[in-house]
Amino acid sequence: MRKPCMYGDTGGKTTIVLFGDSHAGHWFPPLDTIAKQRGWRLAVVTKSACSAASTLIYMSNLKRPYEECVRWRDAAVEYIRSLNPAMVVMSSNGNGNGDALDVGPDQATGWASAWRKTFGRLARPGQKQVLISDTAWPAGDAPECVSSHLAKLEACHRPTQAAIGDGRRRALVAEAATLDGVTVIDPLPWMCTAAKCPVVIGNVLVYRTTATSPRPSPPSSPPS
Repeated sequence: MRKPCMYGDTGGKTTIVLFGDSHAGHWFPPLDTIAKQRGWRLAVVTKSACSAASTLIYMSNLKRPYEECVRWRDAAVEYIRSLNPAMVVMSSNGNGNGDALDVGPDQATGWASAWRKTFGRLARPGQKQVLISDTAWPAGDAPECVSSHLAKLEACHRPTQAAIGDGRRRALVAEAATLDGVTVIDPLPWMCTAAKCPVVIGNVLVYRTTATSPRPSPPSSPPS
């Protein structure tokens, strides 16, 4: 296993973990800042397109089940447990990457159950678990749209329901997390109104790339 580098305060006595796919990696900069401020070590355990939820995903671009993800996740969970972290922060793609193959006919309910498996596998007495729900998605390449519609940014906004995709799955996963004592952080109110998700808030461009690849990769290597 290739162990991720430590960030934050590498000499700190308290360890926290960021776990998930590239959507989890999106949250590295703020977590790294917080870890440095509070004297925490930060382990970043992420793999592209590999959800932290314990399920086997069918990857349409690979045209086969993403079995490597299952192996990586098992190794990642073992590694995280070995760190005995005070807190595990999790996040993953909430609407894409393909269907879960081992969750039954109801994808929304199945994904919620898959997340509960992960919460249970990681749980330790005194440990805090946090789930950051997925962010809203733009309709396409947000920076390109903004550059083409500087005088009418409304052309780049997306209806909230379209931006979050399967709202039922999102709600059931959050509910399952709450049942297991996991703190849920929903970034949706930061990004959207009830009706729309703008691409610029104040003077800040909310998205950096396209809807098909909306999150940057984290700066560390995952277990393998």
